[in-house]
Amino acid sequence: MGEQTVECSISCEVPVDVLGRFCQDVAAEAEWVPMLEKFELLESDDEGRVRRGMLSSSILGMVKETYEMHYWYEPNVMHYKLPTPSKLQKVQEGTYSAIDNGDGTSTFEIFLRTDNSAPAPGFVKKKAAEKVQDMIMSAAKKFVEANRARYEA
Repeated sequence: MGEQTVECSISCEVPVDVLGRFCQDVAAEAEWVPMLEKFELLESDDEGRVRRGMLSSSILGMVKETYEMHYWYEPNVMHYKLPTPSKLQKVQEGTYSAIDNGDGTSTFEIFLRTDNSAPAPGFVKKKAAEKVQDMIMSAAKKFVEANRARYEA
């Protein structure tokens, strides 16, 4: 059981258009993703959104890695994929989505498919992936709600 899939969501007290712009602000991830230490823009699209980026991450300050990620977009959705395996990851791909709740709030959804090179049983990898997603969900909610004005049109 090498490959892990995690899906989760959290309600946010912001309208869907605000959350959608937040989902597509890849360059800001280093400000709120707990394990992401650095983001470097490699290429952007015609709308100024990140197409390729170099990320440096750290797990508990012990395991560090730098890797390239590719991004593409749909309205209120950001897709990402590791184009080639890295030192610690064989596969990483997923989406950030903003879903309208119909009441002026929205739901932040994450889908992640990953396969890392850590020598651990599948259930341990799945539990670790779920913990990372939980940290990301709470950090995303806190950040987008606190920085709402940054994403308002």
